[in-house]
Amino acid sequence: MAITVFMAGHGRMDTNSSIAVPTNVTLNWAIPASHNGSGGVSKAYLNGTLTTWSETKSAPSNYKEHFLCPDIAFIMATKGGAFTGGSWSPGGNYYLLQPKGKYAVTLSNIITYLQGRFTGSSLVINWTCCRSPVGAQSQGKLEYTSRGGVSTKTYTSVRPVSKHPNSDSKCNYYTGTIGTSHVTLVAANASNLDRDNTWR
Repeated sequence: MAITVFMAGHGRMDTNSSIAVPTNVTLNWAIPASHNGSGGVSKAYLNGTLTTWSETKSAPSNYKEHFLCPDIAFIMATKGGAFTGGSWSPGGNYYLLQPKGKYAVTLSNIITYLQGRFTGSSLVINWTCCRSPVGAQSQGKLEYTSRGGVSTKTYTSVRPVSKHPNSDSKCNYYTGTIGTSHVTLVAANASNLDRDNTWR
């Protein structure tokens, strides 16, 4: 059975990049390319309320490089609570990955990390955060509605985005080999979690 890993945090994408999707890896994005997404959308995917993806890639397709950036601890803990509150079965096959400390990590390095962590397993990677284009303007924002669906708000004028949000100006842009000091990986069946400390 495949290992499914959800990702949450701030998200950026490099529209000028092109990377081959590795064999036995499927990439799903909740948010359309070059768009932002609300926290409500992310949490609805993390708890299983929303299941239809905006984009899916697998080998031999190519994908754009993405950057997973840290959010504040409270929001990371809230999204962690949404994930562990979902009905994922078997729980040991579903995980949530979020950046740790002040590291911003690339999707390509996350894939390499997960391939090493789950050797021989097929991977389904679900990106639930924004896909704001680096150095360009986001085209709009996907929002979660009170009726349990999504709607898209189109932007008419916004500032170009950087590799990580201005609010995370102390974030370290990191492209090296990812380890447990850079990301937190939590299984859906993990018990007795201190959410504030797990997603600090």
